Amino acid sequence: MSWEEMYTCSATCPCGKGKITQTSYGDDWNRYKDGPVVIECEECSKKYKVEEVTYHGLLASGLAD
Repeated sequence: MSWEEMYTCSATCPCGKGKITQTSYGDDWNRYKDGPVVIECEECSKKYKVEEVTYHGLLASGLAD
């Protein structure tokens, strides 16, 4: 009962020579988590760093003022 790789998303990096990827994982209890964003380009990894902001809290919708 461990995390399994579900899928990997990728996009072309800014220089167009490499890619930026992120893998998502799931477990037997239908929980999901995203792995780190990775710059897979020598040139862009020297110029850019990935900044990540995570918010934890309840989502609310349809509340009246």
